[in-house]
Amino acid sequence: MPPRLSLLAAAALSAAAALSAAAALPPVSAPVDVFVAGDTAGVQQYRIPALILTPAGTLIALAEARTDPRTDCGVKWLVARRSTDGGATWSRDAPVGRGAAFLASGNPQAVFHAPSGRVVVVFGSKDTRTPGGCSPGDGVFVVDDGGSDGRAWGVPRNISADIGGVDGRACGRAVPGPGTGAVLERSHAGRIVMSGTVGAYGGDCVFFSDDGGATWARGATELPAMDESGVAELADGSVYVTLRNTGRAQAFAVSADGGETFSAPAPDASLPSPACEAAVASRGGELFFSNPASTRERANITIRRTAAPATRGGVVWRRELLVAPGLAWGGYSSLAVGDVAPGRGGILFERNSSAGDVISFATFDLAF
Repeated sequence: MPPRLSLLAAAALSAAAALSAAAALPPVSAPVDVFVAGDTAGVQQYRIPALILTPAGTLIALAEARTDPRTDCGVKWLVARRSTDGGATWSRDAPVGRGAAFLASGNPQAVFHAPSGRVVVVFGSKDTRTPGGCSPGDGVFVVDDGGSDGRAWGVPRNISADIGGVDGRACGRAVPGPGTGAVLERSHAGRIVMSGTVGAYGGDCVFFSDDGGATWARGATELPAMDESGVAELADGSVYVTLRNTGRAQAFAVSADGGETFSAPAPDASLPSPACEAAVASRGGELFFSNPASTRERANITIRRTAAPATRGGVVWRRELLVAPGLAWGGYSSLAVGDVAPGRGGILFERNSSAGDVISFATFDLAF
């Protein structure tokens, strides 16, 4: 056999072996605990996961490191952990934008911005010395990793003035996400789209950047009576926002102009919810969604997918995959739908385990 054909044959065999190995894995892998309360000095609880997969194959898990597990509003800061082996092992905490000792900083919403090669994270912050709880916050901040593949993080910048100020219930007081935003590819290419809620069920706003996170603007539409949200791009370039609300089904809204205006929020009866955060992500125009699939309690973390490209003309969920049966503690999750391993995505989720309340990672078959 000529040398070139021999190399091609070897490559084909290698690809076939990788696909065969992926097919032999279970639909959902056994969970790996990423954040466990007490595994870092001074941290009594981890909550609010966000998961990013970079082109280098690195997984970056973000969460709040909390000093008081009894409240959302105690002193806390963001941390990141990295995995370079598909989620089997993880690094120790790396602080992401830790502020003054009295701040409650959290609710990360993140993207990988391919044009700049950076992981961009927005988060909210609140002075714990002021009354009134931790939502709405005192400001929205942005920080990025400078193209370091999550190894180092810059100095956070306050973008509240860019997205509407901090007076009253303005977007500058939003609590972002949490989870992931979107970087648009089909319309307004390169635009980063993020979202946030201005107080519990106080309404959501969407904000975006066309220069990699240097400057930001707010969309014109308020999404009333909604709470935590996530963002994804549909196959036709529309922007889809999934929205927590007080009903027993997850709500959504759609934008045809890159996130500048949105349809009125509407419930999706095919997505049962116990009024909890949910995650959404897109791959090739197909949507993936995860949440506690129950109308009564935060239980049974489940991933759904459309199994076909989704457009603003209609999003139909055709497949579902149970990730974690039983009670799911906080029930929050975040999805990475790139190839964590050949043909497999990743989910970072809050769950109950023998170690207590933990944030765990699992891979899943993208073609379930």
